[in-house]
Amino acid sequence: MLGNYRRILTPVDESQQADHMFKKAIAIAKRNEAEIFLVHVTDTRYESLSPEHSLVDYTDFDTTFLAEKEKLGQEAEVTIRTFIVQGNPKEIIAQQFPKEHQIDLIVIGATGKGAINRALVGSVSSYVIKHATTDVLVVR
Repeated sequence: MLGNYRRILTPVDESQQADHMFKKAIAIAKRNEAEIFLVHVTDTRYESLSPEHSLVDYTDFDTTFLAEKEKLGQEAEVTIRTFIVQGNPKEIIAQQFPKEHQIDLIVIGATGKGAINRALVGSVSSYVIKHATTDVLVVR
């Protein structure tokens, strides 16, 4: 990584991989005096397939999860901005969010919690690597 990164997109879910990746993102942000844009994308593409779940349930849980991450950032003296976005995670992470927020680095986990979804429609990480217009760091 030769660039001087100032705005780092860090998409997270509730997986252990996301915790590990988030710690790496904090270290990068500290070294670069950067801010982290911590984003959870609620995948609404398949919402009609499980009518027993509502977006409100997901949003309440994600807010708590993101607040915990924001606290860790404060302890590390890194500015964390948190977002919950609804839509297609692949497109939002690779293209839409970076463009809207002038992101210069995406730090993403190699795997997330969606093993079934990954098998059916492909990895979000793979899509981001192929389609992002900014640098991408994949954390294993």
